[in-house]
Amino acid sequence: MSETGPQKTMTPSWPSLFKWICFYPVLLHWGGFILITQIYFSCAPTIQSPQNTRFLELRIGQLDPQAGDAGTMVGISRGRRIDDRLWWQLEANYFKSSYTRATTVADEISGGQVITTEQVEVDFSNTILSIFIGFYYEYSLGGRFFYRGTGSLGWEHIVVSEKNYVENVARTRTFDTPGLQISAGLGIGISRSSMIFGDLIYNAAKAKSDYYAYGDGLPVYQQINVSGFGFRVGINFLNFKYF
Repeated sequence: MSETGPQKTMTPSWPSLFKWICFYPVLLHWGGFILITQIYFSCAPTIQSPQNTRFLELRIGQLDPQAGDAGTMVGISRGRRIDDRLWWQLEANYFKSSYTRATTVADEISGGQVITTEQVEVDFSNTILSIFIGFYYEYSLGGRFFYRGTGSLGWEHIVVSEKNYVENVARTRTFDTPGLQISAGLGIGISRSSMIFGDLIYNAAKAKSDYYAYGDGLPVYQQINVSGFGFRVGINFLNFKYF
């Protein structure tokens, strides 16, 4: 974890080395990650030659983590067929939530309209960037209906920002942790090669900072739990040729 103000790290950790060596370059070059993924799916040999060997999925939804308010989550995934029901996939997600605490300082009536003046005291925001690899399962229920489920493991980068205007304090804290995400839902085919869907999702991730000296010199750490339930809707394309 990093926070504005002086801190003394007592013991380095392998997660810290991992995020600096592996995770941050991917995070900072998000476009590079998508490009590399696309090159692989375009050039790698086909696992099976039948039709519909790849998919592209776009989605938007909401997640309600334990730490913080519910917010919007958008995501993209790219997958390849393993057999007639199972696929493996790479996916990336972006989550953002915010909270503002304000008090009313004045009401003004103008032209029959009441105009309220609010004084902002505190602004909070919570951002999660995640990259997962996992499996996607799809089972036909007959006709145009499908059951679908996913299970993925990966890495989550969490940024917590706070601005306290009353105490004149502004700080940003970052956390990194392995994460797990599972989902289950239903899809409806809208053409020969695409379907719309709705999923229930669960995200499991609890991050802890490195130990550092505080107060009387005893080691302390900070922890954030972004586990929670949510939902998403989106569209899934088979053999999408332009991405």
